[in-house]
Amino acid sequence: MNVKINGLTWKIVEVNTNDTNLLNGKIQCYGTCHYSKQIIYIDKNLNIEKLYQTLIHELTHAFIYCYLLKMNCKYDEEELCEFVAIYGEKIINIATEYFNNRNKVGDTNE
Repeated sequence: MNVKINGLTWKIVEVNTNDTNLLNGKIQCYGTCHYSKQIIYIDKNLNIEKLYQTLIHELTHAFIYCYLLKMNCKYDEEELCEFVAIYGEKIINIATEYFNNRNKVGDTNE
């Protein structure tokens, strides 16, 4: 599935647990956000609750990349709360739409 975030098109792709796209350095992850390719990779072997949580987590990385200029910075509580207030619902809606489409189509790699 493709999604637009602040004018940029991102692709969400489910891959096997041992896929190299799930590596962050040498650490195996449930999901990764590849900024240069604008692709979010998710481990398709996770249970549905963890898959949903991981997609929300990775979408949040993408939103931070697309809307904030301060990458790799620490944010204070007010900045974090403001970010969630502005973008949280959009992130949840994208994840929900993804899973609604996933369940209808049964295809995890659009």
